[in-house]
Amino acid sequence: MAELLLGVNIDHIATLRNARGTAYPDPVQAAFIAEQAGADGITVHLREDRRHITDRDVCILRQTLDTRMNLEMAVTEEMLAIAVETCSPSHIFAVWYRKSVRK
Repeated sequence: MAELLLGVNIDHIATLRNARGTAYPDPVQAAFIAEQAGADGITVHLREDRRHITDRDVCILRQTLDTRMNLEMAVTEEMLAIAVETCSPSHIFAVWYRKSVRK
C-alpha cells in the first residue's frame, strides 16, 4: 500500500483574516502549527486578486516551512514569475481562473 500523506490547505484561514481586516488569524502561523502537528505539506492558492493568500504569505511560508509547499495559481505571466523567481514551491498546480467568479 502506498504511503498516505497529509496536506493542509490554509486558504480559509487567510479568508477569515482578510474578511476581518486584521492581521489574524495568521495563515503562516497556522501552517507552522499544522506542520508541527504532522502535516506533510501546506497548500496555498495565490489568486490574481489576492483575495485570500498574499504575496507576503507565500514568501514567508517558503522561507519558514520545513515541509512541502504546494502553490495553486492561475497560469499568467505574473503568477509564473512569482512561482519561479520568488518562491520556488515544491509543486505548482495550474488552476483555471475566470475573472467573473462570484465574490
